Amino acid sequence: MGALYWQLNEIWPSFSWSSLEVGGKWKLLHYYVRAFFDNTLVTAYEEGEHLKVVLVRDDHHPEKAHFTVTIDVFQWNSTTNKPLHSEQVNTTAEPFSVTAVHETATADLLKKAGCPERNQCLLTVRASGSIQGARVERTNFHLLGRMKNAVGLQKAKVEVVGVGEPVTSSDGQFKSYRVDLRTDHIAAFVVLDLAPEAADTAAGVFSDNGFMMTRTGSAAVTSVDFVTSASVSLDSTQLRNLITVRSLTDVHV
Repeated sequence: MGALYWQLNEIWPSFSWSSLEVGGKWKLLHYYVRAFFDNTLVTAYEEGEHLKVVLVRDDHHPEKAHFTVTIDVFQWNSTTNKPLHSEQVNTTAEPFSVTAVHETATADLLKKAGCPERNQCLLTVRASGSIQGARVERTNFHLLGRMKNAVGLQKAKVEVVGVGEPVTSSDGQFKSYRVDLRTDHIAAFVVLDLAPEAADTAAGVFSDNGFMMTRTGSAAVTSVDFVTSASVSLDSTQLRNLITVRSLTDVHV
C-alpha cells in the first residue's frame, strides 16, 4: 500500500497544480512533497492554546533511535545570529511511530522568549540523531500568524557566497556541488533556481528549497547541495553564475 497525491506531473506545458513540470523539473511544491513523505519528520503545531512538537518515524529499522529536538523562537526583525529563546528535548523514537516530544502553552513559550506578540515571531524545530549509524537531521518551521500579518519582516538580501567543486557519487552517476548562502535579515521561503538558459544543460535538484533562513549576518552561512547528472560539464564558477535566489520579500512586501 502507498499514497499518491494529485497532481504529480504534467503531460504538456501549462499552468497547473502538478509538482513536476512536463520536462521533469521540480517545482517548489515537489521539495515540500519530499519533506512530508520523508520517513523521518519533525513538526510543530498548535492545538487550542498549546504548542505541540512531534517526531514521526516511518522506517523499517527495528532499533530505537535517539534524537535531540531543538525548539527556537525567532523575531522577524532580528539581525543577530541567535534566537530569542531556545529549548532542547532528548527523546527516543520507535520505528513506525509518532512520538510526542514537547508540549507547552504557546503564550508561556512566547513570554519566555520575550516576544511581544505572535505576529512578530516564528518558531523553528530541528531533530538531530542517528538511525543505524547514519546521521539524521530534519528541520521544520511553524508560523505563529499569517505571513501577510508578519510584523518586522524586512526585505532580505540573500546571496550566493560560494559554490564548491563538484563531488561525484560513489556509483559515478551523479555529481553534487555545495552552495553557500548568506542573508542580512531573516528570509522567508528562500527559492533557489537556475537561469532559463541552463534548463537543457544543467538540469538538477537542490537538497532543500523554499526554506527559512533564520541565521543572519556575515558569519552565518546556510549550505545546500545542488545535484545533477555526472555527465553535466559545469564548473563551480559557471554554476554560481546560473543560480538565482529569491525570497518572499522579493515578490511581496
